[in-house]
Amino acid sequence: PRGTSPGIRGADMVTRDAGVDYRILLIQDLPEGQSAVPALRGRIKLIAQGSYPNGNTGYVDLAEQPLDMGCYIVIDGRADLPNKSFRPRQVTIQIMGEGSDKVIATRTFHVTAGR
Repeated sequence: PRGTSPGIRGADMVTRDAGVDYRILLIQDLPEGQSAVPALRGRIKLIAQGSYPNGNTGYVDLAEQPLDMGCYIVIDGRADLPNKSFRPRQVTIQIMGEGSDKVIATRTFHVTAGR
């Protein structure tokens, strides 16, 4: 993590059957002098970077969903690839606050091949 709150503490990204299964752990830090973490509302976006069979590199928007969290949240899901020939190598996770396109946290994870 890059010292942000919320922090994207960990994620598993696995390709299976023309899609990416994901599990993401987000944690907010307790603000100094407060006894509770304020709720965070916004959205989370996943962007895959990978390649096509002809060798070209590309970026694909995988998923976007609303986010409503307290101290921590685990997000599980599956995103189908829009092009079955695209092979994702890494996924960037972006978190934006409610009503804004400003990214407040980001982190990139490698994608592993499923069995």
